[in-house]
Amino acid sequence: MAGIDGGKVAAAYLDQWMLTRDWCAEIEDWSAASAIDGWTLRDLVAHFGLVADSIRAAVEVLSDEKPLRLGDYIATYADDAAAIDERTRDAAYAEGFLFAVDATAAVAEQAIASVEGNPVVAARRGPIRWVDFLRTRCIELTVHSDDLDRSVAGEGPPTSRPCLQVSTRALADVLSWRAPGRSVEVRVPPFAAVQCIEGPRHTRGTPAAVVEMDPITFCRLAAGRVSWQSAVAAGGVRASGLRTDLAPYLPLL
Repeated sequence: MAGIDGGKVAAAYLDQWMLTRDWCAEIEDWSAASAIDGWTLRDLVAHFGLVADSIRAAVEVLSDEKPLRLGDYIATYADDAAAIDERTRDAAYAEGFLFAVDATAAVAEQAIASVEGNPVVAARRGPIRWVDFLRTRCIELTVHSDDLDRSVAGEGPPTSRPCLQVSTRALADVLSWRAPGRSVEVRVPPFAAVQCIEGPRHTRGTPAAVVEMDPITFCRLAAGRVSWQSAVAAGGVRASGLRTDLAPYLPLL
């Protein structure tokens, strides 16, 4: 994909995984509730193994089909939510689950190293360009590492700046695809700024309508971890001008 360095995206994924895995070594009570309703910390960490295994599966077969756009691919997540929940619970309560997570992570790293260029891969939700698929894996790690952080009152795994950058830019692309237009500028400094939503288009100077927020707030909104109304009320979102209510377009995942 033009303009996106696949090697840097892969490195960002691996960076966040290493930070998260190191933090997991300190977990003492795996049965503690997580910030995701119905999931324990054990469930949440087991899910990282599924994310890694999806990388292995994607590179096994290249596809000749037309690749899905990033937004189209992500749009399939909601329909698979129940199946993801079931697979996660099965993985979490298998014997030696953390060993299995480590093993799949190692296989995923090998798979990443085996890919050359930016082919179309046969991912589980359809054909997609390799770099776009890796961007979805970065989103998964960013969101779920933050879930761990929220689960333990802000004492979770460190956030990888490269992975957060990749995730923020990818989700900003999805927002502009989901809400096409040029009437509102959404800024997520220091990583992204996109124009979206139909309406009057500005051509110079500061746009008449601006929405600004930090990357973690943006990722939480995109993943449905926080509502638009609560983020605005808490001061995490600053909006000025018309058409700046993004609630109709969120969450993105």
